[in-house]
Amino acid sequence: MGKKIPSDPNRKIKLEGVGEVSRPVDIDQSVTGFSQLVSLRIYKFLSGQIINGEAEDDEVCIVFLSGDVTMEVMGKENYSWTFQGRKNVFDGLPHVVYLPPHYHYKLSPHTDAEVAYARAKGEGHFPPRLIKPDMLEQKL
Repeated sequence: MGKKIPSDPNRKIKLEGVGEVSRPVDIDQSVTGFSQLVSLRIYKFLSGQIINGEAEDDEVCIVFLSGDVTMEVMGKENYSWTFQGRKNVFDGLPHVVYLPPHYHYKLSPHTDAEVAYARAKGEGHFPPRLIKPDMLEQKL
């Protein structure tokens, strides 16, 4: 049986240009031993904060656990998506954004938002993509 990795609701970090944010989950290869997963992090962003980030050499899967946001993606192709998210993680399926390597993004929460980032080594054969809840299959 695998080792349980607890979250820490009091863990905070400083993001450049944003200030202090909550990061209750911070898991990387040193903890999991996975060869392809670079990191899994969950952040709690406040309404009005502007988060600028980049995929760097990784493929990034961004899962919007809760909150209403605008997500702008810049790279070879540019995209902008605004959507109303879930009230909490039990309120239906999430919106998900896939980013290939070397894309930048700007995340603007319109309400407080909880956002998960999974980074993996990858080659990025696909363009950025918004995956809406109705495109996901739920299995119990």
